Amino acid sequence: MLVNTQATQHHWVVISATVASDVHVIILPDQAGWHTTDKLKVPDNLPLVCIPAATSELNPAENVWPYLRQTVLGNRVFKDTDASIKRVC
Repeated sequence: MLVNTQATQHHWVVISATVASDVHVIILPDQAGWHTTDKLKVPDNLPLVCIPAATSELNPAENVWPYLRQTVLGNRVFKDTDASIKRVC
């Protein structure tokens, strides 16, 4: 998965197009460079509220890896990448 300004732009455009025109969806990005660059054109119906730097506990995505390590991936050996992906899915 590629994470950069272009990918972020595409993601936000897709979200914006998915919701009704009179709906606003608040996006809570962290302060990664590709979230804060002036090169991004933030859709009008996606107001941004950036979470403070160094507050990983406020970023829900940060909870995914510890959960997977504790419940699905920890203390296991996988034959290959496909096997690990299959286990997670």
